[in-house]
Amino acid sequence: MRVTIQGETIEQHFGLRGVAVLSLERYSSATLLTSLHPPVSPSPLYRSLMEQLSRDSCAAYRSVVFNEPQFVPLFHAATPVTELGMLNIGSRPARRNKGGGVETLRAIPWIFGWTQTRFMLPVWLGVGQAIQKQLSEGNGAVLTEMLQKWPFFQSTMNLVEMVLLKTDLRISHKYFDELVPSNLQPLAKRLENELESTLRVFLNLTGKNQLLDSDPVIRRAVEARHPFLDPLNIVQVRQLKVVRAWEQAEASGVILTGADQASLRLAQDTLAVSVQGIAAGLQNTG
Repeated sequence: MRVTIQGETIEQHFGLRGVAVLSLERYSSATLLTSLHPPVSPSPLYRSLMEQLSRDSCAAYRSVVFNEPQFVPLFHAATPVTELGMLNIGSRPARRNKGGGVETLRAIPWIFGWTQTRFMLPVWLGVGQAIQKQLSEGNGAVLTEMLQKWPFFQSTMNLVEMVLLKTDLRISHKYFDELVPSNLQPLAKRLENELESTLRVFLNLTGKNQLLDSDPVIRRAVEARHPFLDPLNIVQVRQLKVVRAWEQAEASGVILTGADQASLRLAQDTLAVSVQGIAAGLQNTG
């Protein structure tokens, strides 16, 4: 058995002896279960429907991320992805090369940027539209059967459900409202509406009243962090505004005094702490 794990989560899974033993037990039992009692292969119908879901969700995703000209400016305005490159919190540069759109970003800052805003866009964008199309075409019963009998589809939907629980439109709206220029606000509102629609579609598919109501332990663990995360998000929005204001002034030719530079460094340090705190609290960093 070989395990690959993200560096920032090593302590979370192996930092304490008891937790490390539990983690290894989970890996071992999952490996044994899959090896000795492999799941039933999906039927051709399941495969066909999954392939259609994949194509439809990919098309909806790319229509926004790659084909919407205002998307990249919105991404840079609403998230701290630009500032991540200035913070000493990663082992590699945020981008593979200078310039370009989202395709030049490494995967981690792409996910990391949206995670910081509690919007989680790369996880859910396109999912709701793809599922709704199948529901509208009368395939709801087949999707329900896939959820019950196909472990791959079940685990995929479970992961989406867990991340949807970590979204928070109250928080992400603050980023959009305070950091995004007026010409990009219609796109921001459209994406907010799409997230709300995805949440409704997902609950409709699973027949649940609320996300993760079948796993109250995980739901409680996620919700217990909100009182600590919410203030960090508010601080982060404030520090992003401060840092960007100082940088804009400097770019326009304003010479920063020693006191100005000290204020900028303090804002950058506070921003770095907020980034690390939010990442630690959400535990879906990319």
